[in-house]
Amino acid sequence: MSYNSRVDKEGKIFAETVKLTGWFLPAPKHNASTPRIVLQHGFKSNSNMHRTQFFAYQLRKLGFSVLVNNFRDHCYSADTKVRVNQWGHAGPYDTLGAWDYAVNDPDSVFGGPIDAKFVGVLGFSMGAFTTVSLFGLEARVPAVWVDAPPFDPKAGFAMGFASGLADKRAGLLAPILINPVWANIKEAAKAKGVDLDENTPAKTLPKGPDTKRPIFWVGNKDDTVVAYEDGAKLRAVLDKYPKKYEYHGWHLKGKCNGKDHCEDHIRIPDEYEAKMCTFWAGVFGLEESSCGFDKTSRRLQTGDIHKDERVVV
Repeated sequence: MSYNSRVDKEGKIFAETVKLTGWFLPAPKHNASTPRIVLQHGFKSNSNMHRTQFFAYQLRKLGFSVLVNNFRDHCYSADTKVRVNQWGHAGPYDTLGAWDYAVNDPDSVFGGPIDAKFVGVLGFSMGAFTTVSLFGLEARVPAVWVDAPPFDPKAGFAMGFASGLADKRAGLLAPILINPVWANIKEAAKAKGVDLDENTPAKTLPKGPDTKRPIFWVGNKDDTVVAYEDGAKLRAVLDKYPKKYEYHGWHLKGKCNGKDHCEDHIRIPDEYEAKMCTFWAGVFGLEESSCGFDKTSRRLQTGDIHKDERVVV
């Protein structure tokens, strides 16, 4: 089964409407009232990659059911005419299409519709960027968790581009080439009708309601793909709107088998799960014990989630 990228109530098309697909991964004791979390992958990733699957595994351990969404032009989702990573142009509306589906459940995959306050969003890397962006666009999303979001599309490009040049022993050229190369990328996308900077967090967050919704940011000082400093830029925007957002930050350092980008949930899984338990239980009005943590030891109690319960939607 599949669902559309978001179209508003008046039928306005925000970007090319695309059929999206992903995995429905129910919690071990899933029922129609189980809180749901939409999980959004990053750049050049998809629903089947290790970061995505491990995030979903952890959320299920905590008792939350997960809809893993594939961006357009990725994995099982339909290809577009333009075939470019659309960042702020279409990305937020892809994730919101998955969120709409998880809330409304038109195909009864989850057991029926649920109040929007029980459907959160977790994104990492480029998926974290779109998650922050959509948080300003959709007032009903109760909370979001973002791991290493680029502050804007250029930031998402620049560090990886510089790293690639360094690997080719041409790192000294990065400061000279980043701006003109990025300008060419933007113009090429614009020629196809895609504005990569259309919905950046700096543009969408001011539109959010004055309801002090929580946002949890995770960043790693050793990250060589998305600059750790992008977290400070996001925090500066959020701090302008204390009535709109409640910021939670977790500043980390360290690598997982040499990898440093969006790997902390794998590198320190118990700590990461404990943080997610506290955050999401608070968002959904649950006791921390509901997601398997003993408050004294902060250790997750084991449960059976090893059965293959994936459902393609």
